[in-house]
Parts: sequence; structure tokens; C-alpha cells
Amino acid sequence: MSLIYITGGARSGKSALAEQLAAPFGERVLYIATARAFDEEMRARIQKHRARRPEAWGLYEGVDGFSQALAIAPGLSGEERASGAGAEGAVAGTARYDCALLDCVPNLVTNLMMDSGHDWEHPGNASVQEMEARAMAALVELIDCARARSITVILVSGEVGMGLVPVYPFGRAFRDVLGQVNQRLAALSDEAFAVFRAYRSGSRANPAARAFAFPPSPPL
Repeated sequence: MSLIYITGGARSGKSALAEQLAAPFGERVLYIATARAFDEEMRARIQKHRARRPEAWGLYEGVDGFSQALAIAPGLSGEERASGAGAEGAVAGTARYDCALLDCVPNLVTNLMMDSGHDWEHPGNASVQEMEARAMAALVELIDCARARSITVILVSGEVGMGLVPVYPFGRAFRDVLGQVNQRLAALSDEAFAVFRAYRSGSRANPAARAFAFPPSPPL
């Protein structure tokens, strides 16, 4: 089992790198999607990701329950699929995975914060620390379950502390939670990569990542 952590700025190529690192595992990949389609823009982003990744990969949509996703049996009945909570908890794909790719940690943190019921107009340290603990609990569940099954985990995150300080309280709380989670995930990882403008730097770098070639950008 290997834990690979990838971070970088928006549109830097993080997801593309993660997908290429997962490609050698063939069909035995579980894609964990943490985004929610709140509006048309997000729906378009989700559809773009769906169109790019292999159809044969398994799919789990949610921000927790990852141990169940990794252990799911093939050929789910309609009743079994309905046991999940709405769209989240829905699982599709093969029963035995060799790789789990979670994209992305920032969306996981955002959705946990929005589900928490906290007053993010007036966030306190206790709320921030609780969200950090909840996010790490969900991710450690995934890591521990994958380690028990010798499954490689690829986590896609994002950098939020290299620009302007957010002007609204939720944004500042989100930045603090994600920053702490990123530090802890990087420390846990076997391989860590930072991607900027389609270039990556890494520690304990995977040979597959050293050979990584980004697809050409579409014409403007």
C-alpha cells in the first residue's frame, strides 16, 4: 500500500497527474468524488471529470463511509444501492480495487463544514478544530482500510494559503482547516507532489510521475 498526496493551485493539472498515476492499475481503481453539484457551473465541472476518466473505474460519491466503498461487493441490487443516503453513498464498479483516487480534499472539507451547522459568520477555534478532526477522521478511515487491503491511495488536494487572505469568515475558516489537513496528509504520505502550471515537484518521487506528460491545452 502506498499513500500518494498531490497538491497545487487551481487548474494546475493535479487531477490529470492523479489520473495518470492511477492508470497503470487498469480497471481496478475506485474513484472517490467529493464534489456536489450545487449549480450549473459545478455540474459542468463534474461532467468534465466524468468524461475524462475511464468508464471501467468504480465510483463512490460522498465525503465519508469510505471503508464501505472499498469493501463493496459486485452486482449491487437496486435495494442495496438505495441503502445509501441519496446520491451520496452510491457505489458502482468492481469489488476488488488496487487503487483508490480521492478528488478532492478541498471539496470534502467544504461539504463537511456546510453540513456541520456551525455559524461560519462567527467561527471560533473550536469549530475550526472540530472540522479538522472530522476531515482527518474520514480520510484516515480511507487510508487505514486501504492499508489493510494493500490498496494504493491517491489524494488530490489544493493550496489555499499562497494568495490573498479571504475577506469573508467562512473562507478564512476553510483556509485554516484545509491548511492543517494538508500538513497532516503530507506528513502521512509516502510520496508528495506539488503541481504548478503543469509542472510538478515531488519528494520520494514515483517514476511514473517523473515521466508524466500533461495533455495539450485546448485552443483558446
